[in-house]
Amino acid sequence: MYIVRINQRMDKCGWVVPEGFSLETDWAELYAVSPEGKVLARYPFAP
Repeated sequence: MYIVRINQRMDKCGWVVPEGFSLETDWAELYAVSPEGKVLARYPFAP
């Protein structure tokens, strides 16, 4: 089993981030994935 973490990246979604402004919210999602690639579980994660 693999644990996969998906991080939020607003700048990669076409958002224009003004100079000196941060969109980091420490948001992520964790997924448990089988070796065959099947998603077994999802867990929303916010540190």
